[in-house]
Amino acid sequence: MRSKLASRAAALSERIYTSLPWGYRIAQVLIKLADTSDFGPAFYAEFIHKGVSGMDDIDGKDPSEFRGDRNLANKLQRKRYGKDFGQKLFATALRKLKSVEIVEDAITDYFLKLKTGKGMGQNIAEGTPVEKAEGYVITGVLRTGFDIIKKKNRERPSLVRQDEGGGETQIDINDPSAFDDFGKLMSMVDFEKAMREVDRLGDDRIGTWLRLKLKGWKDKEIAEELGFKHATQLGELKRKYWAPKIKPIFEKYLRRAM
Repeated sequence: MRSKLASRAAALSERIYTSLPWGYRIAQVLIKLADTSDFGPAFYAEFIHKGVSGMDDIDGKDPSEFRGDRNLANKLQRKRYGKDFGQKLFATALRKLKSVEIVEDAITDYFLKLKTGKGMGQNIAEGTPVEKAEGYVITGVLRTGFDIIKKKNRERPSLVRQDEGGGETQIDINDPSAFDDFGKLMSMVDFEKAMREVDRLGDDRIGTWLRLKLKGWKDKEIAEELGFKHATQLGELKRKYWAPKIKPIFEKYLRRAM
């Protein structure tokens, strides 16, 4: 049970979060629906194999010592090495491409290009600074995503801005103004329509999780509210069973607005 002080602090935190722009809050929900835990470590493993410079040590060892390790991506995932880049990559792509499905496909397709040295993956070589390597990946994922959109006979969005170096503008996923345009893609009315469909899925916990995430609750807090002993139990349930059911519903409403 929460103490009165903790409850008051939680209520204040919730009021502050719900005062943030609607577009930012709905974008954060969409980001949480995606399993981004593999993205960063997978790309960072490739960076290490290719000799990218400026990367953080791994357990006190220079990353170059791990080049050629076929199990490196799994090791990095367990250590959450590269996790922040994975989240930044997904958030930046989501803002531009406006579709969780397309973002996931674009990241997967581009990763295969990087593995085989195609596309902008050719620019990532021995000595490439990690910041540039990250920029190449983000730009490559966006270009791949736009190609996917064109193949689906959609109009290419005119939302991509070039930075001074000619690459795509990266965003801060914690910046409330970064996703203002998402408020137009999924209004509060559309969200409630989507939630009515979610409620018909037959598991009340799914709707509870979504509504509490929209209020800024952490998974640990939601897990406690839903009676889970550990937040990891909630995370596994969301990743394996809930997200595959929720994504098509939200995708439908996002497509209507494009």
